[in-house]
Amino acid sequence: DVGSSDLAMLGVLVMVGAAPAHAQRTIVGDIGGNEQAGALTLILRSMLRGGARPAVRIEDMRLGMGRVTAARQIGSFGVGPQQADTLRKDLGADRVVVGELTGSDKMALTLRVIGPGGATVAKTTVESPHGDVAQMALAAANAIGKTAGLEVTPVDASVGELRPFARASKALAGGNVNGAAEALRLASRDVAGRVPAAKDVADAVWRVTELPTELRIAAALAAGEGDEAVKLGKADTTANPEVRAAEAMAELDAHDVKSAKKTLAALKNVKSESADLARIELDLQTNKKADAAKVLTPLLKKDPPSSPLLALIAQMPPGALDGKTE
Repeated sequence: DVGSSDLAMLGVLVMVGAAPAHAQRTIVGDIGGNEQAGALTLILRSMLRGGARPAVRIEDMRLGMGRVTAARQIGSFGVGPQQADTLRKDLGADRVVVGELTGSDKMALTLRVIGPGGATVAKTTVESPHGDVAQMALAAANAIGKTAGLEVTPVDASVGELRPFARASKALAGGNVNGAAEALRLASRDVAGRVPAAKDVADAVWRVTELPTELRIAAALAAGEGDEAVKLGKADTTANPEVRAAEAMAELDAHDVKSAKKTLAALKNVKSESADLARIELDLQTNKKADAAKVLTPLLKKDPPSSPLLALIAQMPPGALDGKTE
C-alpha cells in the first residue's frame, strides 16, 4: 500500500471563489484515455459524490454533452477548459474538475477546479512512485476539496477491478452501448457497491431498452441490481439460449438455486458457452466440484479461453474447485 509519505505534493495553486447561495453540482471530466486514467476518473467521481456539490452522474453527463455540441468528445467524457463553462451551465453545476495523468512507473496527477466564468478555484499536482490510483485520487481530492467546497469520501479500488467499467464508460461515450455492455460482462459484482461511479456506468447501460436482453442482464448484475436482472430475464419469454443462460446467472446471483436449475434444464441439449458458465456457477453453489470441473476443463482448453470464462474463474474463491483442476 502507498502511504502518505509516498505521495509528494509537487505544487498547489489555490484561489478562493465566491460560495454559491444554494447547493450546486460538480462535473468531473475524464482524466485521460488509458485504463489507469479511466479507473482514476471513476474513483475521483465516487470520492466527490457527497456533500453540497455532488459529482454529476455519468448519464447526466452523457445527456449534457449531447445538448452542448461544443463539449462533445467522441469516446470520452473529458471536458476542456474552453467548454467547461457552457457545460457547467447546462448541468446546473458551479464546479468543473479537469485533470491529466502523466508518467508510467512514477505517475503524476494534476487536477484543476474551474468555477463560474472559467475562473480557477483550486489546482494541485500529486505524484506516486507506486502508481496507486486510489491513493493518488484521495491525495489530490483532499488537496482541492476544502478550498473548492467539495466533500471527499475515500474509495478503495484497483485498476484491475475497475477496468471493465472504465472500458464500458469509454464505449458509452462513443455511442457504442453494445460494446459497453460486453465490457461489463467481465465485471466483478462487488465493485459497484464500493464505487458509486462504476455503478452509474452499469446503470446507464442496463437501462437502454434497445440492448439485447442478455446484455442488459449482464450490465444489471455488474450494477449490483440482481432483482432487476431477474425481472429482465422473466420478461423476455423467447427461447433464446443466451437469454435463458443470463437469466440463470441472475437467479444464481440471488442464490435461487431451484429456479436456476429449472431455467438450465431447458438448455440441456443446447451447446452454448454462456449456458456452460451458468452450469459451472450452479455446480459451485451446490458444492459439486467434480461436475464444475467436468464442464470447465474443455472450456479451458480453447485457445484462447474466453474472457467471460477467465472472469468467472478470477471471481472463484480458493478451494472452489478440486485440487487437480485448480
